[in-house]
Amino acid sequence: MARHPNIESLLSFFAYEHLPRSLQNVSVVFSDTAYYIVTMLPDDTPELTMMLRKLLEAKDCAVRAHLEYQRTHNGSNDASHQT
Repeated sequence: MARHPNIESLLSFFAYEHLPRSLQNVSVVFSDTAYYIVTMLPDDTPELTMMLRKLLEAKDCAVRAHLEYQRTHNGSNDASHQT
């Protein structure tokens, strides 16, 4: 079943293969959750779109928190790998 273009677009932001391994480990949980919920809720409602937006925001925060942790504990801050 084809999804609404907004849902497809939001799901594309949960890709993590392009990230360094440490950030993949953070991002994969959010990606798995997004795809699981979209599978469980077949109707493309405004609430589903909002849930994906908020989950994406949470994923971005988690990635930034991990980058900050790496910067403060390893002395590295490679901003070119941010989401």
